[in-house]
Amino acid sequence: DRRTLLQVFAYELREAPYILNKTYYISNPIEKLKHMTSFVISQIYLSPLRIKPFNPLLGETLQIKIGNLNCYFEQTMINPPTTNIYCFDSDGLYKIYGHISIYTKTGVNNCKIIKLGNIFVEYKDGQKYKIYYPSYFVGGITVGKRSFNVNDSSLVIDETNRIVSFIKFKDRKNEGINYN
Repeated sequence: DRRTLLQVFAYELREAPYILNKTYYISNPIEKLKHMTSFVISQIYLSPLRIKPFNPLLGETLQIKIGNLNCYFEQTMINPPTTNIYCFDSDGLYKIYGHISIYTKTGVNNCKIIKLGNIFVEYKDGQKYKIYYPSYFVGGITVGKRSFNVNDSSLVIDETNRIVSFIKFKDRKNEGINYN
């Protein structure tokens, strides 16, 4: 992949302006949580990479605008690769901030990718969400068909109303998405 990890994180946020702007105007906390969950699922859907992106250099930054979302990324650690994120929409409705660290466990023909960190979405009315991402399993790295699977679970926590969206992904290591 010609992109850096910072550019991949920006790509994963490309649905944020649409989903998060719409979510601000919803008053029902359960409906808001459903929209926040769809935002996380959109990020998971945009995550699969056929090839590994470049690790950014320590201190490398990326400033990008995605619709009305202004994003700033900075690589703050090399091992594990850790990126700090700060994004805000031009209307001042919400901001996204926190950090993501990527851990990998490689096998002979596979790789497990664990995305850890604290990512928050905070609205100007004080509504705050915390996001936990699932892990990913990539098979067929050296031989066979390439597969990409989402494992474990993902959480979206509404810290204001103290409600949680829990998404459990089935471990399907042998039934992957084939890119051929």
